[in-house]
Amino acid sequence: MTRNGIPRLHAKAAYVVDATNNRVLFQKNPERPFPIASLTKLMTALVFFETNPEFDRVVEIAPEDVRRSSRSHIRPREEITVRDLLHAAIMSSDNVATKALVRTCGVPREEFVRRMNAHAESMGLSGAHFVEPTGLSEQNVATVQACATLLRAAAANPIVGAMMQKQTYTFTSNRKLHRLVNTNRLLRSKFRVTGGKTGFINEAGYCFATLVETPSGSEVTAVLLGAPSNRLRFAEARRLLDWTFRFGLPRNDAAPTED
Repeated sequence: MTRNGIPRLHAKAAYVVDATNNRVLFQKNPERPFPIASLTKLMTALVFFETNPEFDRVVEIAPEDVRRSSRSHIRPREEITVRDLLHAAIMSSDNVATKALVRTCGVPREEFVRRMNAHAESMGLSGAHFVEPTGLSEQNVATVQACATLLRAAAANPIVGAMMQKQTYTFTSNRKLHRLVNTNRLLRSKFRVTGGKTGFINEAGYCFATLVETPSGSEVTAVLLGAPSNRLRFAEARRLLDWTFRFGLPRNDAAPTED
């Protein structure tokens, strides 16, 4: 904490906003774009849903889906429904699942990415730019402000919003049983989480965006980009939320900024 009680953070950027009235409650580097890693998948989900997916359709995992992907338990030639792949992409940030969804959605990858950027522009996402749909590229960037808006848009989709709130999910492919555990650790905390997404690549550090219901029934959105560790990403999110709930500012006060 700083001398005036405002949280001091290791994350490179942070933002807390009242999702009900867009009142900014905290900000650190709010207008500087940073790599966002798998927070990218929030935009991927928005574009994917515009392709009118058939959730019971079975997709065969291709070798190209697995190539140059980070850790995943999904293997080539597994047959998995679109519904289960979407759970894996949203809950576990699974890049194999994300690649398979994009590959088989009926839209060429280049066009899919173009639509991601068109969505970012139409939504007014400052500093947002995408070069691929998984978040593995450090060239996928956005500001914390943009990430807050993006999370709210994704969580407003009832299917994606419900997936974000699940702690675990189990499904069976043609080869094996898969058990997913949501990477959002705040789901297993005192907070009433209504949405969230994690992300990590070396160039981005540990990223996190979450929607949390306040004791009065409104919602706040908290985003952290570039935290130095998985532990600190969640510890600093908790600290920000605790501070927000204790010292929420009057409507007309300026939002505090970390010194």
